[in-house]
Amino acid sequence: MPNDSYAGDIDSKTAWKLLERTFGALLVDVRTKDEWAAVGQPDVEKSKMLSITFCSYPEMQVNKNFAREMENKVKDKSIPLLFICKGGGRSRAAAELMAARGYRNCYNIYDGYEGGWKNSLPWRATL
Repeated sequence: MPNDSYAGDIDSKTAWKLLERTFGALLVDVRTKDEWAAVGQPDVEKSKMLSITFCSYPEMQVNKNFAREMENKVKDKSIPLLFICKGGGRSRAAAELMAARGYRNCYNIYDGYEGGWKNSLPWRATL
């Protein structure tokens, strides 16, 4: 059941605008290291992005340290957190988890990196 703090689904272009216009907003790429290496990552300022794997591959087990890693890196629970994965599933689960832990502005980028971001917004190879 979604928490009231889960801010909902947005597309990648709306996420880009939020990152540009909102002080402190962070893009959280929850894909695996192999995905980052194979298909790249969003090209945003380093200060506006975190890369923390939500599920391991190939078994897709949830990273039991994900929430703790987020809490260690993001102390301000009021800033917008924009979660992205390949297609919107893992990022939604991560956004809902962090909303349940008290973060008040958790968004899921529903069209994902490969379905939306990489087709129309800046990205970079991470080999």
